[in-house]
Amino acid sequence: DLPLWTDCAVGFQTAIWAASTDYGLKLAGRAGKEGGLPAWEDLDHARWGLLGPDSLPGRRAVDLYLADNYEGNATADLSHVAVYEDFDRLFQAAADHAVISAVLPGADGKVLVRAYETAGEKGDVTLTFGADVAEARAVNLFGKEQETEVKVSGKSVTLAVEPYALAQVEVALAQ
Repeated sequence: DLPLWTDCAVGFQTAIWAASTDYGLKLAGRAGKEGGLPAWEDLDHARWGLLGPDSLPGRRAVDLYLADNYEGNATADLSHVAVYEDFDRLFQAAADHAVISAVLPGADGKVLVRAYETAGEKGDVTLTFGADVAEARAVNLFGKEQETEVKVSGKSVTLAVEPYALAQVEVALAQ
């Protein structure tokens, strides 16, 4: 993957990247054509992954770049923004064409994780945890087990997700 746009200032560089989804590739194809930048409406249609508002490279520099190039608009004006704790989590979500929409405590010390497929493409989503996974199962929003196959491998859980669908998995981490 290559950055869509870069802007170099003294001592700092900003880059906006597109994930290799159908829409991300379409958006990247528009970069550098007809004036150099996609329209604000195209950016607003995209799903954005950013870091928290105090992150210089993960939010504030992007806000400055957007404000300079899109009539004062900033990340707060975008319709589809997910906020990530760090770049590792942001890039993992982009690579998996999914956004983690919730992490909730489950029964018996388990964890419920909801992922939303953002690319409009059926595919596998892999979630990686900080500890080995003892067991995992796909469940609906009411906690009832679903027939979706869930694969466990070490610290990772993989499950299939339908286009633009919400998937939920209940995970028990090894003690």
